Amino acid sequence: MIALSGPVRVIVQEDILNHLQMTNPSIICATAQSFGFGIDKPDVRYVIHNFLPKSMENYYRESGRAGRDGKMSESILFYSKGDNEYLSKVIRINELMMMNPRTGNWST
Repeated sequence: MIALSGPVRVIVQEDILNHLQMTNPSIICATAQSFGFGIDKPDVRYVIHNFLPKSMENYYRESGRAGRDGKMSESILFYSKGDNEYLSKVIRINELMMMNPRTGNWST
């Protein structure tokens, strides 16, 4: 969805949301990127992460999608030592990309 242009993205998003409202599926599987897609389903019971989120803020936000109707819900996180090592490398690479090579200062 990220690669779609504004008007096309809106049309596709509306089609998906209309389909969800008409069919009321019991299971929806979505990637982390689709959490910002506008799916507002209050009766989500489980949010399952199969990889360590990039930040606690992301984990908190994504897990908060469960139980918006006030009923019991769970957030489940599957992770391994390799997840943490991988994310540490990604964070370090991002930090290096933000540093100005001439001055050694961080860009904002």
